Amino acid sequence: MRKLINYFLFTLLLSVPVLSQNAPKGKIAGIVTDKRSGEPLAGVNVELKGTYMGAATDLDGTYFVENISPGNYDIEASIIGYKIQL
Repeated sequence: MRKLINYFLFTLLLSVPVLSQNAPKGKIAGIVTDKRSGEPLAGVNVELKGTYMGAATDLDGTYFVENISPGNYDIEASIIGYKIQL
């Protein structure tokens, strides 16, 4: 009986970390354009404030950041020659 209880507890302890890693992850994506001309901006650094996550825009001005935990984020975009935008 004691072996059965030990086996049950061991199995239970192993399953907790596996279940906790199944949290859904998301993706943030967008396009950065010049406000006046509407042209896409390449090479813009897009950062999720308060994290170490971010991306740079491609030639079409698009970016995406994957594996984001659900929640609200402030996004900061910066490029030389423009003011930082939140």
